[in-house]
Amino acid sequence: MKNRTLAWTLFMLVITAATLYFHTHHQPRESKPADNSLILLSPPDENQNALVYLDAANGYQGLAVYEFAPDDRPQVGEIYPVDFNGEMTRSQPPKIIGQVGTLFEAQTAVLNLPFKDIHTLLAYDSDVQILDVRTEEEYNSGHWPDAILLPLSEIRLGHHDGLDRSKPLYVYCRSGNRSTQAIEILQKEGFPLLVNLGGLELD
Repeated sequence: MKNRTLAWTLFMLVITAATLYFHTHHQPRESKPADNSLILLSPPDENQNALVYLDAANGYQGLAVYEFAPDDRPQVGEIYPVDFNGEMTRSQPPKIIGQVGTLFEAQTAVLNLPFKDIHTLLAYDSDVQILDVRTEEEYNSGHWPDAILLPLSEIRLGHHDGLDRSKPLYVYCRSGNRSTQAIEILQKEGFPLLVNLGGLELD
């Protein structure tokens, strides 16, 4: 009798363990939302369209346009997660279809963009600062219109009080080395958006 009871107990334990294993390993998995984010590069226009930098899970990284909701009040440099299903128009820059989530923790946004993108950036927001961190001799040999000359050597000495910390700052040099160093220093100064344009390209 004892042997039968023991056998039955062991049998039930095996059945219970098998059932638990099945439910643990064969439950349908919830789909995880794509990990996408966007950085606001320009204030929204009258239609709430704004230029953004999109970092999408589908592999797209670059400039795009996003239409914010009427009651949204996003600020340049803010970073948002976005529920993005991969839909994009064929315009240049493309417009994305999605829904932004809650603002990430406020921080200074830093981007590396090719110099050619400056035309698109300025088309959406011209109220920015363009910083040339080359030497005065290099600046005089050719520079971007309205660019502010502030050599890297001066930035290292802390001579950058004339810059407006409330405006985006686009930085360039000859090859991208000095602009990278300048941005590393200026990142601590509270600019809403720092864009490394690399080396100057004049048409």
